[in-house]
Amino acid sequence: MLVSNRSFEGVLPSEFIFEEGDVTDLAEKLAHILDLPPDRKQHFGKAFREFVVKNHDLDLLVDRLETLFTK
Repeated sequence: MLVSNRSFEGVLPSEFIFEEGDVTDLAEKLAHILDLPPDRKQHFGKAFREFVVKNHDLDLLVDRLETLFTK
């Protein structure tokens, strides 16, 4: 996963965030990620999935919306 959205700073390692509009930075980051050893790719894949499950679970979203709309 590569992003240019700065809201991911502090969530994703900097090696997964490229400068928006900078194709050279994107290419360099992509090449770096593709060159990672398989165990590192697996580590990041597992960590990213855990983050999504923990922070974007449907039940969690429903609870957040319920809290928002019942204030």
